[in-house]
Amino acid sequence: MLFHTAFLLFLATCGSSTSSVNLSRLPNRLARSDKFPTNICETFLNSPRAIRCQCDITDEALAEDLDCWITETIEEDDQVWNIFDSQENAMDLKIQLKSEGYLNFVPTKALTLLSELKTLNMYNTNIKVLPPNAFGKHHMLSSITLNNSVEVLEESAFSNLSELTVIDISKNKIWEINRKVFHDLPMLEELNLSQNSIKIVHDYAFKEVPRLLKLDLSKNTITVLTPEVFYGLSVLENLDLFENQITHIGPKTFESLPDLTYLDLTGNKIASLDNRAFYGLSKLRILRLGDNQVATLPPGILQGLAHLTYLDISRNQLKALPENVFSNIYDNLKVEHAHLRVDNNPLDCDCDTLWLLRLKSSSESHFIVQHLGRLLCNFKGKLISIGSLKSEEICTMSSPIPLSTSISSVTEESVTQKDLTQKTTESVDGIPTVILPDHISPRGIYHLETESSSEIVTSFETFPSNLESSSTSSEKNLPRHPSTRPPLPTVRPRNHDVNSKGIVPLFDFILIAFAFLFLLQGL
Repeated sequence: MLFHTAFLLFLATCGSSTSSVNLSRLPNRLARSDKFPTNICETFLNSPRAIRCQCDITDEALAEDLDCWITETIEEDDQVWNIFDSQENAMDLKIQLKSEGYLNFVPTKALTLLSELKTLNMYNTNIKVLPPNAFGKHHMLSSITLNNSVEVLEESAFSNLSELTVIDISKNKIWEINRKVFHDLPMLEELNLSQNSIKIVHDYAFKEVPRLLKLDLSKNTITVLTPEVFYGLSVLENLDLFENQITHIGPKTFESLPDLTYLDLTGNKIASLDNRAFYGLSKLRILRLGDNQVATLPPGILQGLAHLTYLDISRNQLKALPENVFSNIYDNLKVEHAHLRVDNNPLDCDCDTLWLLRLKSSSESHFIVQHLGRLLCNFKGKLISIGSLKSEEICTMSSPIPLSTSISSVTEESVTQKDLTQKTTESVDGIPTVILPDHISPRGIYHLETESSSEIVTSFETFPSNLESSSTSSEKNLPRHPSTRPPLPTVRPRNHDVNSKGIVPLFDFILIAFAFLFLLQGL
């Protein structure tokens, strides 16, 4: 032992290759040499050992990458952690468990000995709770990845990590994000919280990460978002909320994110959107809203999204895509890299889809041209390609009366005798015809009341059969026109005695003649 000590001191004095050994730690290494190897990188082939590490370089103090396995239960104060000081210049440490291993804490002691450490990765350990200052005071650590069994993040769990830029705590069992968990992290740029069980994110939870650029909250169970959740994230560019349980996006939810360029809300349960849901996102370029339950896009929903070139609203419950909703981004969708997905919605082929035909013919985007060419909509009860439609087929009349409109509501307030007579024309065969006012639909057969209470019978096109379930019971009992093309609506006042050829019926003429003769005989 004395000879070995003298030999090491001689090499250090002569400036040999082992001169990089920290002499202040030499007694500790020698003291444990009877029980442990003096170099953590020599444990890989030495069995049995509680820790085995494979290194890129096995020479003492020269390794940069340490790939370590825990093979048995190790306590936090176990002396085995001291062996990491043999590779004090290591920059990358990976720790995972073998089948017999058990580790339920962050080995802060080992991290302290690795003063040059920049990246820490821990996989499949038994850590349940991250306590305050879980990683010690480390000024070089820039990236932490913990894919384990973590359930609770305590306040200041990541404190004293002034150079930390990336935190990945995905694939854990975290269910709540409290305030001040991410406390005093001035350099943090990426935070991955995906694939947890997060249901609640408290207001101001990210207030102290002012440089955060990317936040991943995908594959959790978040139900509610408030504007205060994102307070302080003024430079955030990427927000991923894919596959949560969000049902509604309220007004100005993302107002605190003026630099946001990417927003993913795919795979939630969103049924309603406030018309100011995306207020303040003037730099947004990509918006994913697919696979939700949105039935209506409110006017103004895309207002202010001047740079939006990628929009996915596929797999929703949209029956109409009004042009005025998209007018703000229409020109953006013409550029070569533009992307628009509206497929797998129960779209009706009507005037609201006409602008898509124009976009298909004018866009330089190969994707949009192909996508709209395959897009299907409901036309007379059949799904057909929108590209095969002609404007005169789908837009000969005005917008339809909604199926939910009751028959009783279609009265003199919506159609009057004046409306009808002013727009009456003569058809080829002489039958008086009516071109309806703008607010009346050529869909279904209705009983309309005029100002004079005269009955007017109009024949209109029926709704597709697969949509009849949404109509009222009174509508269901009405007769349906069997023809495939809607006939011209006709008007027949009850008190009019002229037939379709404009001739007084013969029977009526005979009755009038007899009445006249009877009158003459009386005189």
